[in-house]
Amino acid sequence: MKKQQPLDATQSPAMVARVLAVALEIPLLFGDFWRLLEGFGADFFTARALQLPWYYQILATRRSFIVCLRMLIAFNKPYGVISQFTPDGSPYRTLAEFGFPKCVYPIGRLDADSEGLLLLSEEPELNQRLLHPRHAHEREYWVQVERVPAAEALRQLGKGLVIQGRKTLPCRARMLQPQPEMPPRQPPVRFRKTVPTCWLAMELTEGKNRQVRRMTSAIGHPALRLMRVRIGQLELANLEPGKWKILSDAERKLVLAQ
Repeated sequence: MKKQQPLDATQSPAMVARVLAVALEIPLLFGDFWRLLEGFGADFFTARALQLPWYYQILATRRSFIVCLRMLIAFNKPYGVISQFTPDGSPYRTLAEFGFPKCVYPIGRLDADSEGLLLLSEEPELNQRLLHPRHAHEREYWVQVERVPAAEALRQLGKGLVIQGRKTLPCRARMLQPQPEMPPRQPPVRFRKTVPTCWLAMELTEGKNRQVRRMTSAIGHPALRLMRVRIGQLELANLEPGKWKILSDAERKLVLAQ
């Protein structure tokens, strides 16, 4: 790899942009920090000011110039995939099969038998911001349950239930109207002719292990299928199962919105 020559503080942002454009052609691992330039006199440059892609964050001090990658990925996790890159001894697939950039990792998790929106990033601060209950960051799940819950059962969900000795936080629970037409799952959901099913929407600000499934089971309506469809204000929308995309600035703001 060719060593980058230091820039002095008199060189223009346009010159800096050209040097960075050359430097970023070097194949480097996503998420790495690159000390590219020494002696640059500015304190901070945005990627936009240097005409670089939005996901590069340019940090400069009087002694160093650093480029790092800000990346937030939305993934529609299929059924039968665990939320990690290494096998866990089960027959389930891992995230390693989907071609993600190196050094990203999942923010939170979805169980192997759950589907839908999973975020990946290399920004550790997002874990606390998005997952800690004190931030009350909302996630919406659609859950298909056996039978049609009564209004009182939905009120119980909303007030909170005692699950494994701990009361869940209040949430919003409602029956989806009209009922959605969901693409078939592989393997198919268990179907019994004599037992009707119903899709509910549940909006939670916490995410304990198998919480949604345990909550619907506690009111007598076992979950058949579970999908996360929204984090913050970012919706899963038309992202196909097994596909992912790097979020734009606008989409990133939707994720972080309360």
